[in-house]
Amino acid sequence: MSNVHTLKDIDDKGAVGSLLDKQIPSGQRLGSIRKLELEKALRGSIKTASDIANDYKNLQDVCLKQKKDLVLVQANANKKISQQNATNTRLRSSERLSHTERKIRYKFGSTPK
Repeated sequence: MSNVHTLKDIDDKGAVGSLLDKQIPSGQRLGSIRKLELEKALRGSIKTASDIANDYKNLQDVCLKQKKDLVLVQANANKKISQQNATNTRLRSSERLSHTERKIRYKFGSTPK
């Protein structure tokens, strides 16, 4: 990382570089650069963690909505199944009644009106 320079640093190397060398020892410059890099990385990871938390919240909202939708679909399906079962029960009852009526008519020789 010590080889990273801006164009201004390169242009002013003679004037600024020598001033920096006198004011800040080389080890401290590297430490300062490293500190800035670490701070930048920390800010990036905090932003990433925040983004992950936001994405997680959004996914929870989506899952909750889908769960509610699924409950409604299941309730509608159960209602239709119950209606079909009731219809089937009525039809079977009607069929049994018709069958019984035919037996009685056949047994007593009456014809349907």
